Amino acid sequence: MFEQMKMMKELGSLMARKDELKERVERLKIELGEKSVEAEAAGGIVRVTVNGHLKVLEVRFSPTALATTSDSDRAMLEDLTRQAINDAMAKAQAMIKNEIQKATADLNIPGVENMLPMLN
Repeated sequence: MFEQMKMMKELGSLMARKDELKERVERLKIELGEKSVEAEAAGGIVRVTVNGHLKVLEVRFSPTALATTSDSDRAMLEDLTRQAINDAMAKAQAMIKNEIQKATADLNIPGVENMLPMLN
């Protein structure tokens, strides 16, 4: 019962600060769009950059990767691209969680970084 009362008090405090929270969320959205992470596969043969909105910004292939023409080389390059994109997405999700934690640290909301569906 005391735990429920404590949660209600915290919820009331959050509701009183709803305008501040809305402003923080909007600012965080902008900041995440400006941040990016990079991942690579096979020692840099494929490099992928993803921003904090989980958008692929860039896919780069090393010159040696582009020189290949066989079907098996193409299949390998496609697989490496998939790996690099998945790694970049995981890094972007970690970055987003970290930014959410930093932005809401003083609000004391346990698990807030897990509330966004795209991060689960």
